[in-house]
Amino acid sequence: MGSEHWQSASYIVPACVAVIFALIVLVLGKGSPREEGLPSLEQMMPEEKVILKTKNTAKAPENMSAWQIFCTYVLRNKNAWYISLVDVFVYMVRFGMISWLPIYLLTVKHFSKEQMSVAFLFFEWAAIPSTLLAGWLSDKLFKGRRMPLAMICMALIFVCLIGYWKSESLLMVTIFAAIVGCLIYVPQFLASVQTMEIVPSFAVGSAVGLRGFMSYIFGASLGTSLFGVMVDKLGWYGGFYLLMGGIVCCILFCYLSHRGALELERQRQNALHHQDSLQLADAQ
Repeated sequence: MGSEHWQSASYIVPACVAVIFALIVLVLGKGSPREEGLPSLEQMMPEEKVILKTKNTAKAPENMSAWQIFCTYVLRNKNAWYISLVDVFVYMVRFGMISWLPIYLLTVKHFSKEQMSVAFLFFEWAAIPSTLLAGWLSDKLFKGRRMPLAMICMALIFVCLIGYWKSESLLMVTIFAAIVGCLIYVPQFLASVQTMEIVPSFAVGSAVGLRGFMSYIFGASLGTSLFGVMVDKLGWYGGFYLLMGGIVCCILFCYLSHRGALELERQRQNALHHQDSLQLADAQ
């Protein structure tokens, strides 16, 4: 559309595309598994039903309001906070790169607009293959455990961020930007999957809401506004140190979330063994 129509290219066209796809999902989207002739979630995941019984909940979930579910199964759930903080720091790094990458390349690296556009293009489009592979890798290579792959990706992002910052070569800057773009969406995707595994199915929506709120209110603000303040006060060094600190914090909360998931896994296994023992005793 040209630079004179940047408002339409940046806002109106993407908004129209998003509305079209939202309408397609609304029309073609399916209902609950039971409505589509599939087993209920309780039948597909009996271990979740068992773990809920072992917690001696005061009320059955169907008798709880949305606010009670949110307070009981999300706000009081340390694992929900860990995974939300993972997302906060992922968004901090992601938005820091998206918001400031063009300005940094133009003003500091002295790239042309065309060169900057190429680097930015690779940053965004490199995410597609990585997100497609992330779920498969976490299932096959890490046996369904999500956070080890997320920690590896964040560690690689840390290295590539330094390379992107220090390199003067157009090719190397583009490669480092592409690798960061390729990897930054993996922890975000895996955090979404982990959320479904650390809270009961009826509380997933509330947990996702907490993640979304914290990601955009805190994560995006840290990566955009605070990054800008750091650059103004300390120069670009301050901005990059901020992102590197965010990566370290993200790895820390990935580790805590991983430990929490392992603890829940042990609880489910113990609960299933206990139920099997009771059934065996009743049979005898």
